[in-house]
Amino acid sequence: MAFHWKFWQKEERSAGFNPYCVDALCFPSVASNMANRSLSAVFACVQLISSALSCMKFRVVRQDEKGHATTVKSDPLQRIFRNKAIQSMSMNQIVKNVMEDVLLRGNGFIYIDRGATGVITQLRYIPASSMTIMYNQNTDVTVYKCPYLGNRNLDAKSVIHIKAVTREGMTGLSILAYAKNALEVAKAAEGAANSFFSDGCNISGVLYPDHAMSEMQRQQMKNTWNAEKKTVKMLPFGIKYQSIGTTAQQSQLLESRQYEVIEICRFFGVNPHLIGDLSKTNYGTLEQENLQFLTYTLMPYIIQFEQEFSRKVFYDDDDMFVDVDENSYLMRADKSTTAEYLSKLVTSGIMSVNESRKELNLSDIGKDGDMHTIAYSDASKATLSNEKK
Repeated sequence: MAFHWKFWQKEERSAGFNPYCVDALCFPSVASNMANRSLSAVFACVQLISSALSCMKFRVVRQDEKGHATTVKSDPLQRIFRNKAIQSMSMNQIVKNVMEDVLLRGNGFIYIDRGATGVITQLRYIPASSMTIMYNQNTDVTVYKCPYLGNRNLDAKSVIHIKAVTREGMTGLSILAYAKNALEVAKAAEGAANSFFSDGCNISGVLYPDHAMSEMQRQQMKNTWNAEKKTVKMLPFGIKYQSIGTTAQQSQLLESRQYEVIEICRFFGVNPHLIGDLSKTNYGTLEQENLQFLTYTLMPYIIQFEQEFSRKVFYDDDDMFVDVDENSYLMRADKSTTAEYLSKLVTSGIMSVNESRKELNLSDIGKDGDMHTIAYSDASKATLSNEKK
């Protein structure tokens, strides 16, 4: 990807595997990205974040004058969110692919296909390597191009653009670029471990005689040594072995690999415990851990999705917007927390029994289940709303 600074500030991305550069930070090619992704910590962080976001429910809501939001089931976008529209990918897979691009490349794209009538018919995932961004500084207008869509100009309202770290606000910068040094050390540690174990955990050393040897004798000694596969080797009289390597303990190989896991998690904003590092567990309950993950890792991306959809789909309607229900993910993960959460809402009169059952995808229990009551009181919905008894 390259920038051409003329009347249009243009960011070029090739559809192939060519290297690209953004804002003086050189990014590796797709092949290098995949090599970085092969690191267990990188793979686990990317899978954790992208899978968590893809499991959340997206919905179209309308806000009334009192600020209450209700789901708009008849909206075309809501049908897509519920996977009722005919398209190549489900909403779950689209969000997952977009987030993988965001984390590995810095940018993720969804094309909004409005059809000939202007009504949204489908959402289409566009690989980050296939999208070109052009920004006009004079008019503050951004357009996109994609070879899959005829290489025509796409206005900003047609493209959902999710960014990782961004400086000028138009393009995202890959997290891998900032973690370059940590990734290089981690790959070096992986390579050292691979070489150490592939060599049978043997330490390098030199053989030296206490007398002069001819070139033929040295070559014979070398061939004999290399051909011997036993752990304990016999040396001829007058030949000594001197270790010149270091053990895994001395080089702190295991400690280095463990530290790199923490370092990579720091760049992705993920608690190491969530990707299998149990060396330092600071949370007493799963609820606290999930809340930390939601607040500091997922929420910035959730807000981006909500604002991108709201301002590019409902830009002419102040009461309509897109909401991402983070509870749909967290509540499924912890049943005891879900039960406690719903129980408190029902007993405090905030939610009715039927509304709580709706959250669990259960059928209602009739009209009596619509009443809002407070525990240890005869207050009903009418009392709470100051209506006539």
